[in-house]
Amino acid sequence: MNIDLLDVIFYCAIFAFATHLAASLLLRIQLEGDEDLIQSLFLTPNAWLGNTSGPRLLRTKYFVPWAKYPEDMDNYPFFVRGTFMVARIAGGAFPVLMIVFFATAIYVGGHA
Repeated sequence: MNIDLLDVIFYCAIFAFATHLAASLLLRIQLEGDEDLIQSLFLTPNAWLGNTSGPRLLRTKYFVPWAKYPEDMDNYPFFVRGTFMVARIAGGAFPVLMIVFFATAIYVGGHA
């Protein structure tokens, strides 16, 4: 079986996105009841349209390493903070991997 570099990068990006979705969902379940913290951590897509249902993913500002998480997270157990870190790392890895995928595709396409 021949595994191409583009395939590996693409599969890693898919894994990062799926991990981010799962970790965001798990984190929302773990934080159920603390609406203020949920509002500060998660973005509501299409909120300006009045649609508040659907998946809510971690805000983009938490993808960068220098962004500090809310201080209220310190009151939660290690597993909850770990879930936040997994969602944060996977969410940041996805766009980076997609950029690498497209750059590699352009490079390989130009040298074929």
